[in-house]
Amino acid sequence: MDHTPTERLLDQRLRNRIMEALLSLEEMDLTWGFSEYFEGFYDFVPHNADGSLRENSAVTRAERAAILEVSRLMDLACDSTPGEMTPEQFEATGWPQKIRPAAKAALALMLESGRFSEEIEEDVPSGRGGWPGAK
Repeated sequence: MDHTPTERLLDQRLRNRIMEALLSLEEMDLTWGFSEYFEGFYDFVPHNADGSLRENSAVTRAERAAILEVSRLMDLACDSTPGEMTPEQFEATGWPQKIRPAAKAALALMLESGRFSEEIEEDVPSGRGGWPGAK
């Protein structure tokens, strides 16, 4: 039996990881350090060469727009800070505080629908509870 995930299932899993990255930005979690603050987001919100987001069948148009706004702010923060900083220095720049509202809004929008299963394909997310901010 082939257990290779379908493209749709991979999209569902990636959407869930994006939600987790947004939660980390909302919480201004710098536990892992300055670089990981950015990498934790960009690992799951990949850019195409033209700066657009990779297509994802599990992300709605409105969610995509909200994620792109967070991405725009992350790009600005990344471009306007040095390559190495302590978490405290980065927090002092005010960027985490500027990014937080956009991350919170994007996550709230995605939580309206919920989280997708990571095991079976779904047309709409089935996961509603047991996750921070879930209704």
